[in-house]
Amino acid sequence: MGPLFLFSVCCFAALWSNGPIEAQPPTTPCPALCICEKWTVNCRRKNLYEIPDNIPPTARYMILAENHFANIQPLEITFLNELLYLDWSDNELEMDYEFIFPGISKLAYLDLSGNKLNAISPHTFSELNRLVFLNLSRNPTIKQIDPNSFVSNSLLTFLDISTCSLEMIDISVFEKVPTLRVLRMMDNSWYCDCALLDFINWMKMPLLGRELLDPEETICHLPKNLTGKPIMEAEAQLDQACILHFSIRVLIFAGLMSCAVFLAGVIAAWLLGVVSVLYNRTIFRTEEEGEYRGIK
Repeated sequence: MGPLFLFSVCCFAALWSNGPIEAQPPTTPCPALCICEKWTVNCRRKNLYEIPDNIPPTARYMILAENHFANIQPLEITFLNELLYLDWSDNELEMDYEFIFPGISKLAYLDLSGNKLNAISPHTFSELNRLVFLNLSRNPTIKQIDPNSFVSNSLLTFLDISTCSLEMIDISVFEKVPTLRVLRMMDNSWYCDCALLDFINWMKMPLLGRELLDPEETICHLPKNLTGKPIMEAEAQLDQACILHFSIRVLIFAGLMSCAVFLAGVIAAWLLGVVSVLYNRTIFRTEEEGEYRGIK
């Protein structure tokens, strides 16, 4: 499944309401080191450190792969209002937790694989409302993904988070993107615990046609008894272990509740006894004082 094929599907899904694309390619100059053909600007492997000048504002496909970009300057690309496809793979791009990817209004395909991204937050792609295809693979500094990272990407269909440094991921990352259908997650150090059952059940929901690419290579790293086992085949062991774990937790909770109720009863009885003794002593002392006054 090549990226251009996927992108053709993505573009149809993201841009169906905009009508047909114009028949004429851009006529503005092409960046000196790049190759321009129709609506495509190809700057692959041109030893670039910054966005070149003279990018046609009507460009729809831009390839900046295999260069030396370290950061993204929003003003350099936000003017590309017609851009649908952006390949920024295999560079040195870094993004912190507060970074917001520039709002390119029609962008449907974004490849950021092979960079140095270290945080994916609810802000990162919040301006890309038409995003359909997102490749974040081969970013070894990505160790976690915020549960709300893709809430704003209501058309996101394909997500690649393979070959990162992920160990666990909150199922709500996926649940909050109802359009998500295709995932690639291999080559991560997945810790297969009870939370993974939620992911397996989400993947297997009927009628939604979700697909995990390379399932045999998407394996558990820990615990040791599941090391090397494909995560989609770990359901039986996890079911058994999690039921036992849940039962133990229920028993512990029930035991603690019983102890709490018992202690509460003891304390309540003790307090009642103290109050009763104090009350009786007060009554007895009042009666003695009354008798003493009667004798006088």
